[in-house]
Amino acid sequence: MSNIRGTCPSDHCRKHLDNVVLISGGNELTHGNVQIYVRQNGKDLTLPLDNKYHDEIKNPDDHNPADAGCEELVQSEPQLIITNNFVATMMLCLFYSVVICGNDPGDEIYCDVLTCNARAETQR
Repeated sequence: MSNIRGTCPSDHCRKHLDNVVLISGGNELTHGNVQIYVRQNGKDLTLPLDNKYHDEIKNPDDHNPADAGCEELVQSEPQLIITNNFVATMMLCLFYSVVICGNDPGDEIYCDVLTCNARAETQR
């Protein structure tokens, strides 16, 4: 996950929205993660995406994938559709759990295709 135009998406939400649910997912070849940022009535209920556990979001050492062409991305960041779908499924699960059912979201879900495992973490 990388910054959008130099600003972390949760920072943008914090500055401009009192109520928001932001779900962000990313993956590498066989593992990925999903983060959620929830702000309600002007108060953060979860950690921002660029929290102390994810300095790579606040200070990325690479460039924004949106600035690269598809051919460059395919060569530098190989993807498995299985992993992409696993992360997308976890994003939908978080949406359902938080927005539809009103559950506490935790902060992040880690998933691994090789172990067929997903685990939720609360870091706050």
